[in-house]
Amino acid sequence: MIIESYNTTDGITFVVSGRITFADHKNMRELVRAVERRDYPKVVFDLEKIEFIDSSAIGMLLLVRETAVAHGVEVAIKGARGRIARLMSVARFDQLFAMV
Repeated sequence: MIIESYNTTDGITFVVSGRITFADHKNMRELVRAVERRDYPKVVFDLEKIEFIDSSAIGMLLLVRETAVAHGVEVAIKGARGRIARLMSVARFDQLFAMV
């Protein structure tokens, strides 16, 4: 997994590319810490360049969301397409995350 980020007027966007698997849990923990510090009022995950995501990575995204809700930070997902978009739909992420 490769994560690039850029600041926006209302928060930060993380552009994630490659494969997201359990092996990436340390990187995801850093994102959770940023949410806990309330560094940003809104966090967007841009998943357009994702090639693969496993079930543990789905759980990590849910952990980020849970932490965000507890700290008053909005979390959104954008750019999911193909198999990733179908997975997000089956997992009902549209009911848990803002989809932008």
